[in-house]
Amino acid sequence: MQTTKLQTEWVNILSKGLITIPKKIREEVGMKEGDIAKVRVEGNKIIIEPKEENLFSEVRNFTAKQLQQWVKEDTLPSNSAKKTEAYWKDLP
Repeated sequence: MQTTKLQTEWVNILSKGLITIPKKIREEVGMKEGDIAKVRVEGNKIIIEPKEENLFSEVRNFTAKQLQQWVKEDTLPSNSAKKTEAYWKDLP
C-alpha cells in the first residue's frame, strides 16, 4: 500500500529495542498482530515495511530443540528402513 499522506508519530524505545507502531499507522499499511515485517537501514533511518502479499502463506519459527526432536522422531528403525528400501526398489 502506498501512503498518500505523511504520518509522523513519536514512539518510545523500550528495553531490547522494542517499539509499538501506532495503531493508525499499522491500519494504514495493513499490518496486524503476527504479521512479518522487513526492517532495513537507509542512512540514519530505520525502515519497517509490511510483508508483500502472498510472500509467505504462514510462517512459524521453531527452536533448534524442536527441530532435533522431529529429526529424531522421523528416523526409521534400521529394520523398517530396509523394508521400505526394498519396497521402493521394486516400483517403476
